[in-house]
Amino acid sequence: MLATSAPAHMNRAEAAKAAKAETERYVVWLQLGNDTGDAGKPIQNGADQLYVSYVIYEPLTANIKATGRTYHGIVKVGNIGVSGPTSTRRSTVYAEETVKRSAREAAERVLEAFDITTRTEPIR
Repeated sequence: MLATSAPAHMNRAEAAKAAKAETERYVVWLQLGNDTGDAGKPIQNGADQLYVSYVIYEPLTANIKATGRTYHGIVKVGNIGVSGPTSTRRSTVYAEETVKRSAREAAERVLEAFDITTRTEPIR
């Protein structure tokens, strides 16, 4: 499997267009977003609203093979969601870690769409 990155920033429509131009390779479009900003509200300093979304486009047709969104503002411990104190959740280190976890989970989901697994235990 060969993976390459786009030469420049692409929006969702441009990713679909790129998939139509491909003859063999799928196009995976990733986006880092913020729920608060998406709703048109002022963005807060915190990772609670951050997410990574992905869309997998098939070559030639740009049909969607898989799509999803991953969040890690609240960390799961077993079946229970746990978040740290407000002061901790607003730190840069916490925000970076939640984005990394969301990105890892998005990558795992993309690979799973192609029946490729790299882990034997769930992401935490």
